[in-house]
Amino acid sequence: MTQASVKRVKFASQMEPDLYEDLKSVAQEDGRQIQAVLEDAVRIYIENRKRPMARRHVLDALEVSMIEHDALYQELAK
Repeated sequence: MTQASVKRVKFASQMEPDLYEDLKSVAQEDGRQIQAVLEDAVRIYIENRKRPMARRHVLDALEVSMIEHDALYQELAK
């Protein structure tokens, strides 16, 4: 199925003027329509949300471990 034959849903939204100008610039630089750039951005955002994210306490524990055991990790990396 080609991009032109894909059914589309119209919707209205708003964004900050500076962000919209950046969006227009990106679309123009890429030689694409704004809707194509937006679709790609939304698709990437949704895919990233589906990925499991580390919980905050796990990241905090990792950071503490990296600080406390830095010398050991340096030796193990050799």
